[in-house]
Amino acid sequence: KRAGFYYFESEQPFNNSFDVTFAKKFMNDRLTLSVYGKDLFNTQETQLHSRPITGQGVFLYNKTDTRNFGFSVNYKIPTKNKLAKEDSNLLNNDKKEDTGMVPLP
Repeated sequence: KRAGFYYFESEQPFNNSFDVTFAKKFMNDRLTLSVYGKDLFNTQETQLHSRPITGQGVFLYNKTDTRNFGFSVNYKIPTKNKLAKEDSNLLNNDKKEDTGMVPLP
């Protein structure tokens, strides 16, 4: 009896962020340089309020700086292993069309 159930409702949407990444490839696509920025406008905040059955409601607010900047350098090491080669033309391969019919025995 009168257990005090709380139903929380969001004041603002969660996980709004604006991310940007710039990348450039060099040396026959073996070297990749990237510069990134995550949550550039620092919009990550949590605002919740409760709707209790009886009594006073609770308001929760949390704001932290979630901006993140950095760079990355990736290099693909050349290999002589024939099994390690990638097939770059996977999109151009012919696909067998499925007619949706089940063959009868």
